[in-house]
Amino acid sequence: MVQVSPQAESTANAAALPRPDDAAGAMLGCCPGGGIAAAAEEAVPSLRLADFADHIVRQPDGREALTLVVQNLHCPSCIRAIENAVDGRPGLEKARVNLSTRRLKLQWDPAETSAEPLLAAVAAKGYRLIPLDAEQIESAEASESRELLRALAVAGFAAGNVMLLSVSVWSGLAEDMGPATRALMHWVSALIALPAIAYAGRPFFRSALLVLRSGSTNMDVPISLGVILAAGMSLSETLRHGDHVYFDAAVMLLFFLLVGRFLDLRLRGRARSAAENLTALRATAAMVVDAEGRLTSLPINRLQPGMTVAVAAGERIPVDGLVCLGRSEVDTSLLTGESLPRPAVPGSEVFAGTVNGEGALRVTVTKTAESSLLAEIVRLMETAEQSRDRYVRLADRVARVYAPAVHILAGATLLIAVAGMVLSARKSLYKAGWDKPKELRLLHFSFWFFVLVSLMSWALEGFDYEGGKTFGTHARFILFWPLIIAISYSRIGARTTFAAIGLMAVSVIGVFVVTIAARQGALGQVLNSRFGGGINPISFGNLALLAGMLTIVAGMFFIRDKRVGLAILFFLGGTGAVLISMLSETRSNLVALPFLLVALLPLLSKKLRIAGLIAVPILVAGAIITSDRMSSSLNGLLHNGHLDSGMEIRLEVWGQAVKMFSENPWSGAGLGGYTHRIESEVAAGNLPQHFLDCCTGHAHNDLLNSAATSGIPGILSWALLIFIPLAIFARNLSSRHTATVHLAVAGCMISIGYFLFGLTEATFNRTLFLTFYLLAVASIASAMFTELSASYVRNRARKVSATIITKNEEDHITDCLKSARLVADEIIVLDSGSTDRTVELARELADVVEVTDWPGFGIQKQRALEKATGEWVLSLDADERVTPELAREINDHLADPDADAYKLPWAVTIYGSRLDFGRSGRAPLRLFRREGVSFSDALVHERILIPSGRKFKTLRGRLTHYTHRDFGHSLEKSAKYAWLGSLEKHRRGKKTRTMIYPTLRGLMTFVQVYFIRFGFLDGAVGYLTAVTYAQVTFNKYAGLWTLDRPARFEKS
Repeated sequence: MVQVSPQAESTANAAALPRPDDAAGAMLGCCPGGGIAAAAEEAVPSLRLADFADHIVRQPDGREALTLVVQNLHCPSCIRAIENAVDGRPGLEKARVNLSTRRLKLQWDPAETSAEPLLAAVAAKGYRLIPLDAEQIESAEASESRELLRALAVAGFAAGNVMLLSVSVWSGLAEDMGPATRALMHWVSALIALPAIAYAGRPFFRSALLVLRSGSTNMDVPISLGVILAAGMSLSETLRHGDHVYFDAAVMLLFFLLVGRFLDLRLRGRARSAAENLTALRATAAMVVDAEGRLTSLPINRLQPGMTVAVAAGERIPVDGLVCLGRSEVDTSLLTGESLPRPAVPGSEVFAGTVNGEGALRVTVTKTAESSLLAEIVRLMETAEQSRDRYVRLADRVARVYAPAVHILAGATLLIAVAGMVLSARKSLYKAGWDKPKELRLLHFSFWFFVLVSLMSWALEGFDYEGGKTFGTHARFILFWPLIIAISYSRIGARTTFAAIGLMAVSVIGVFVVTIAARQGALGQVLNSRFGGGINPISFGNLALLAGMLTIVAGMFFIRDKRVGLAILFFLGGTGAVLISMLSETRSNLVALPFLLVALLPLLSKKLRIAGLIAVPILVAGAIITSDRMSSSLNGLLHNGHLDSGMEIRLEVWGQAVKMFSENPWSGAGLGGYTHRIESEVAAGNLPQHFLDCCTGHAHNDLLNSAATSGIPGILSWALLIFIPLAIFARNLSSRHTATVHLAVAGCMISIGYFLFGLTEATFNRTLFLTFYLLAVASIASAMFTELSASYVRNRARKVSATIITKNEEDHITDCLKSARLVADEIIVLDSGSTDRTVELARELADVVEVTDWPGFGIQKQRALEKATGEWVLSLDADERVTPELAREINDHLADPDADAYKLPWAVTIYGSRLDFGRSGRAPLRLFRREGVSFSDALVHERILIPSGRKFKTLRGRLTHYTHRDFGHSLEKSAKYAWLGSLEKHRRGKKTRTMIYPTLRGLMTFVQVYFIRFGFLDGAVGYLTAVTYAQVTFNKYAGLWTLDRPARFEKS
């Protein structure tokens, strides 16, 4: 027999919380003023379940259950907060929350607890509960809808008016609006916006306050903080007569948030169909007819077979039974779907939930309320909803480990970036003498360029909503430089970086172990399914593989660092992570694995590299054989000539992306264009319906996705994002410094992995993938350059002679000679008749100073070379400086030279800026072994002639080059070099017949210097330099054209 439990009965008779008078019905925990904390303190003595007792159901096994509606349930964090509030309480057996229907279902053992403490615990967290009653649900939703509409109207009115004032300020600023007028505009905006924010923000502020008082949080907390801070800062700026206020942003944000909240409420209401609310269709009480014909109201849970109930016209029949008196018609559309009513006469069977027509009936109860057909349908639906309950519990357990890890990663990235912003603003790193590597600037450009192309694509499509979500993901890349600053300032090196990498493998293994434990040790079950660690198996598999391989690199580093015990742990952890990644059955892992294994070869000795090359195909073949998914795909392709469905879908998706690119090659279809294209193709019947479930977000290929959404600029941005880091890391693979080469291998693995993973997945459209790439590249690059700077510790073991030619260089010669002494044992200066103090100053610091005639650059430098006695020669110009870091690097290399000649990268410094790119970023040959070397006899742009077969290397340190004093000096030198170049080419018999050639060469020089060599990264000075080089090129060939003119005239 179904009845209310003794606890529920006693609770129902207790004096407690009064029934609310508003239309929302009974709301547990809604105290005057919203005092949830006070309600929680008085929950036990003041709680009454009169509004809920009729809805408590005793199940056949003796347990009790209650289904309620949580009114202010908005996000997944609310689900966790509610379930955590009651989790672990004695007697509670189940607590599940459904976000889409806002239902809370509780099940408990009445011998150990009752509904009272469970509901009080939920109320203490700030959540409003009402019974699952159709009328109360509808009334509550109507009340909430009216409140949202009023708030929406106020926010919309304020947003429109404040925006008009803001536009006036913006346009007025362009026309020098007076400060008094601007202040007046700001005060009017404040008078409109502040009351509107206070009123329209109530749904968010109230919810945030309630959960904060209970010691938890939800999505309304950051919304409230953002709006209040924007309004507060704007008010402060208004009081201080500042130039910029943000009232328009605050009210507009509220307006759009309220639109979303209102639409969400409407959609939830539509989603709750009659079938989904079957429980609410039960009558809560019935009029029982006793033997004397008197009517008594009883809850339906107390009805027993044999009782007679009276059903008035228009009422819902409370239980299953047989009509014993009266005639009517019954609406059974709930059960049969038929719109026509069925006749009800004595002896007819009627069912709970159906609606009586115009006649009164007496019905004999044949089944209890819990055994009725309606209750059976409800149970079947609940069983279907909970059919994956075991997997839901598993996902929850994994999420408790994985989700915090993801949030910690994102939070740590943001905190490090914020620290970097502060350090950058204070210039702390530069004050400490940090010489910003040009490679990091190039990396910074690759990340920023990707964001700018993404923004451009979003703007060209009209700031589409779908595109905005994608841009929000891509915009995280702007944190790259703050991360670089913070990590470089912390002087984080290889040990710390590799230790952090090891934690990644630990996380992968931890997720796997937690999953095994959650399934009670069912290892076979895990091994026979695609393992995804609680997320997409592709994402998990790719990142787990990278984590494992990077951890193996860390193990190899610790071997070289003579930490054998730690190295063994890292080898085991890395291998475990790689093996776990294979359980994801991700085919891109099998494609990437051989390349990642080959990337390890630079860390092996030359003898072991051959063995490694043999081992790679064996390991990959083993991985393919043990992969059921890959084996099945290959068998289908080889025997049937068909790909599996997953690859066929990808091919179709890629075809759509290629088609989109061909239609808009220069701009693409926009960030949201791909999604809209797939949706439209499905709607037109050109693609199957299941494409909406798998393929709307991106094209499952980084290159094609970038091409489809952003066109050729997108392809370029993707290529730079992958290959610039790869090139920078690969350049250091040959380093003799152990830490540097291991970090370089790790960096190469990141770029190679993302390139290969991007063949079948749009990695940069997934937040986790993108954040990992951002943090990995920034941390590994920073650590690598930190290690490089700290690696130059040896003293040179070779004698070096520095040779310098001068003429009127008194402004430069002293600093030049002082810097040369950092690396030179002997300094030789050849002067060409200076009329200033150059010779006098040189004799104070140089070992040999001679004054000669001027035969041209090549011959003069050859003269200086012939006077050198050192085994190595450093050839400098007077306007160059050897930086301290370059000096340390030269001395370190000359302790045991690994090349016969070294190129020294220029750092041209003009107009207060250091140029790292364009022609200014070249690395001229300056340091070489003297034996057999000579200079060409060119008048200008002489070359160092090195015997064939000798080895060259480029150093990292910078050779500062002060090319000219001012722009006038620049024009003078440019004209001189252009004319000398013309004479040199004419001397060699070169000719140009028309002025078209000089023009084209000038344009080509500009394109090469400014674009191809990234001169634009040097800003305005870079542009000026590119134009100057282009002018010099034009003048040189134009001069050659003029030199040929007299000869032509004479011949004619």
